[in-house]
Amino acid sequence: MSAYMPATVFFHQRVEIESTVYQGEMENLEVAMEDRWLHVRVGTDGERVHSFPLPMIASVAWDRTEPTAPPFVAGRPR
Repeated sequence: MSAYMPATVFFHQRVEIESTVYQGEMENLEVAMEDRWLHVRVGTDGERVHSFPLPMIASVAWDRTEPTAPPFVAGRPR
C-alpha cells in the first residue's frame, strides 16, 4: 500500500460508515491507494481506516504542496 497523503476525494455516491458520512467533494482526507481500493484514515488517532472500492470514487486530487506527492492526479499519469 502507498503512504497516506492529504487529498481531496470526490465520491460518486453518499456512504456512511461508523457515523462518518462521505459524499460529494471532501477535502483534507488522509488517503492511500492499494490495488483497487482507496483507504481513508479516520479519527483523531488515525488508527482506524475506512476503505472504498475505486468504482465508488469519482476522482482524487492529491495535495500538490506535499513534497512526496505521487506522480499522478486522479489516477492519471502526469
